[in-house]
Amino acid sequence: MTAMRWAGVFACAALAIAPSGAWAHHAGTFTFKVSRDGAPIGAHRVTFRHDGGRVEIEAAMELKVSFAMVPVFRFRHQRHEIWQDGKPVLIDAWTDDDGREYRITVRAHGEGFVRTVNDRVEKLDSSTRILALWNQATVTSPPGSFASVIEDKTVDVGFHYLGKERMAIEGRELAVDHYQMVGEEERDIWYDADGQVARVTFLRDGATIEYLRNEYHWVPLADPKIVQ
Repeated sequence: MTAMRWAGVFACAALAIAPSGAWAHHAGTFTFKVSRDGAPIGAHRVTFRHDGGRVEIEAAMELKVSFAMVPVFRFRHQRHEIWQDGKPVLIDAWTDDDGREYRITVRAHGEGFVRTVNDRVEKLDSSTRILALWNQATVTSPPGSFASVIEDKTVDVGFHYLGKERMAIEGRELAVDHYQMVGEEERDIWYDADGQVARVTFLRDGATIEYLRNEYHWVPLADPKIVQ
């Protein structure tokens, strides 16, 4: 089942809030239900904190696919990110892709950044960007090379805007903008009017995988302070 290549499902996994001034000093949590052809297989949780142009994100995801009640595939991921003015300052991520582990860190370095994958260190210039789908600016940017923080991978992708739609969350109608990622990885992503991810779908091994947000609005955090 590792061929399902869950590493890269979100490639940022932190599906939260675009870092805009409108969200300064806000902090909260979103959760997503993950399904495969309509059957639940796990959950994704995102916590975000905003302090002006500085954004901190913590994400956790756990998936399990079973056949005849027997687990045949497991995927776990945890990550902590700090961004400043839309650029990554620090990303520290760990993934267990059905027994294959990745420890990935990203640190700002000049106009680019340094990415460490397990014990390998590489310097990437500004022509390579972090594939952060939580930031709506990613899907409005030009096509190019994007580095994953979930697996040892860099992909060439582009994005298309497919228009405005509506969907239901918590029994309430939500206006969303629909984007499509195409190229070496393909996704459909829906953002609400505040730039928050509401839904993601894609095909994997002939099955439709869906990440659907549970909350119409984020659940506030008691302590919005960013960890330095």
